[in-house]
Amino acid sequence: MANYPTFNPQEFNKYPAENRKNTAMMDVIEPGSTAKPLIIMKTLDEGKVKPHTVLNTMPYTVGNKLIKDSHPYASLTVEGVIQKSSNVGSSKLSLMLPKEVAREHYIKLGLDEATNAGLPAESTYPLRKLNNWTPLDQATMSYGYFPVNLLQLVRSYTVFTADGQLLPVTAIKRDMPQAGEQVIKPETARQMRKMMQSVTEKGGTGTRGAIDGYSVGAKSGTATLQVQYVGKDGKTRSRYDNTAHRGLFIGFAPVENPRLIVAVAVERPRANGYYGGVVAAPAFAEIMKGSLSLLGVPPDKPLLADEKKAGKK
Repeated sequence: MANYPTFNPQEFNKYPAENRKNTAMMDVIEPGSTAKPLIIMKTLDEGKVKPHTVLNTMPYTVGNKLIKDSHPYASLTVEGVIQKSSNVGSSKLSLMLPKEVAREHYIKLGLDEATNAGLPAESTYPLRKLNNWTPLDQATMSYGYFPVNLLQLVRSYTVFTADGQLLPVTAIKRDMPQAGEQVIKPETARQMRKMMQSVTEKGGTGTRGAIDGYSVGAKSGTATLQVQYVGKDGKTRSRYDNTAHRGLFIGFAPVENPRLIVAVAVERPRANGYYGGVVAAPAFAEIMKGSLSLLGVPPDKPLLADEKKAGKK
């Protein structure tokens, strides 16, 4: 777990408080499209759809809000919804579930409580109460407009890597791994891993997160930031600022037998745009590649150089 900008703990008074925060646990953020696989897996697990079920992904209205995609498609398969990161598709898939089922699923993923990882000052924010849960809430939550800290998000992704089990996270070394809790069927988790691999392959939104020699399953995300302002009545309120963003990228490797989950969040990126697949994916790839090498995890795909040599023969 790392944060930047950083500080020297021997001279911590010389640094602003913002630099001394463990933002991965202390900041409550909105995860954007990195949340899409979390609810899609439940729709798949309930048998509402299959990976190749085709959805109409043209803009539509929920409540008083028009839901649309920045890069629209007339239709996409469920796998395509993940690969192309469709808000329309993920919201339609979420709304196939009763609100009670959807909310309980988010709770089972640990998004309504602290991770209890053994580190101080973790910030959490409870999910909306069921009696206040509207179809629009359920739709926008599907593409990441709900509060969570980054470690909670990482923990929720263990459901993909551990064949449907939500695993505990801890900063304390233990003699034996703690037991997880089964959230979805193992075969559903395996289906999701394969679909999420398409994100880092040609045509996906996260190709910059691909790693030579390894299969990678991932999801990019971009969220508009909330900022505070003082109204004419002198009260402080929050609103979304369309000029301020957070780029995110989270994934695992290798796909068939995952060893690591890595998440990167970039606050207010200032260069090369602001989409998570552009600003956060390169850091993800560098961290993941180096970590797999340190662990001695063998490649599970041909290296590009070897493929080129084979093509010349």
